[in-house]
Amino acid sequence: MQMRDSFPALVIVLLVSTGAQGQNPFYSEQASLFVASETVLSGIDISQSTVKQVIATLGEPTEILPSGLIKSIYTYERIAKSHTYEWYGKTCRLRVFTTDGSTITSVEVWGSRSEFDAGTTGKGLRLSATTDDVHRLYSSVSQLPVWSSANCGTATLLRVDFGTDGRVNHMKLTSRVGWCWSASSISTL
Repeated sequence: MQMRDSFPALVIVLLVSTGAQGQNPFYSEQASLFVASETVLSGIDISQSTVKQVIATLGEPTEILPSGLIKSIYTYERIAKSHTYEWYGKTCRLRVFTTDGSTITSVEVWGSRSEFDAGTTGKGLRLSATTDDVHRLYSSVSQLPVWSSANCGTATLLRVDFGTDGRVNHMKLTSRVGWCWSASSISTL
């Protein structure tokens, strides 16, 4: 009985202590920006490259995970022919996802800096870049991803995440068929 009575007090103490340290317990420190005018990440053109072409360029992946990635932090829909391909370098990790075994639907890269082409966009944004670099390279940058339901064909969205040091540590390029970027939501920050 004493444990149940002290639980609410423990939660309050934790919330007050994190607030006193200047941390919001319900807010992630990681900031993100979104760009709609990119189709290439890590040398992979999401609108043209195939998995076979990527393997021919990068070599055999470190891991191939069929039917989606099964790990506690990331979960993808289970689609019969979906595969996740991963390559690990010394300073970065590259992931390619396909829903049909051939067409690439997303390219993702994490790390402290770029290796070879991994971690670099078509316009030259690299892992370890700053927000100033994002704004210098891309004219349309948003803090929120907004997709419209108008049938505009294939559209892409690049998510750029920053670590607590203010440098890019993650990028994800996603392709959406039948959805497009809403121009009314784009702003220069």
